[in-house]
Amino acid sequence: MIGFDAPGVTEFGERGRSTAPAGHQEKLHEALARYNRYCTTRRLRLAFCDGAKKRREIRDFPPDFHQYIREALPEDMIPGGELALPSQILGIGGLANGILIRDVVISNADKNPNNTNRASNSEPSIAINPANPKEIDIFAFSAGWGADAPIWHSTNGGNIWSLDSTIPNPTGLSDSGCPCDQTPDDGRNNRLSATFLDTDRSGIDAYSGTTTDPTSAAAWKWLVENGVAQPTDQVGEGGTDQPWLLVNHDPTTKSQDDV
Repeated sequence: MIGFDAPGVTEFGERGRSTAPAGHQEKLHEALARYNRYCTTRRLRLAFCDGAKKRREIRDFPPDFHQYIREALPEDMIPGGELALPSQILGIGGLANGILIRDVVISNADKNPNNTNRASNSEPSIAINPANPKEIDIFAFSAGWGADAPIWHSTNGGNIWSLDSTIPNPTGLSDSGCPCDQTPDDGRNNRLSATFLDTDRSGIDAYSGTTTDPTSAAAWKWLVENGVAQPTDQVGEGGTDQPWLLVNHDPTTKSQDDV
């Protein structure tokens, strides 16, 4: 989507979908024509001009594993000159009452990640086991398939973490830079389910698995037919993005969870 400053014109995509208010279509087309002229002259050489005739997308594939870091600043502790949390939450001496903050890289059973982990660890998703709230799992852009992909795992409420490479590529799929977007959710009976974006013959689709032991690659189970995991996205085959997964009680069979 490209934005314009013309009055009444907000956005216009290459497929011609307008978000302009009624009565401003003429101005929108004028802005689009001006944009096309800019992209065909040397007066304006913008990156989006070079790909103007191509489909423009903002996707999470391939995942960005680059680690963006900078030195800490005093303003990080008191952004805008104010405490990040109100004093009634911070409590006496600035210590949060009932709030635990841990860095999964630093507060780790293995001290190596603090020196060796250079992944972005971005776009994290978290799942807490309702049967054992001290068991917490975090999925993030920490590494891709090639070997088993990693999961951040805690068994003591988040005080100490481990980085376990225990998420196998869905059965029958070739190794790729994914898992891309990941969404987990815990059900009953210590069963953790998660959906992952992965590349396949169609493009990129969602694949969902369930495990009773996130720290064991062999414990993950996928929807498999003829020896190949099957995608679980219902729409957008080959072009799925931002998949979501929810585990909930079956409305008819009360003892069963639906994913």
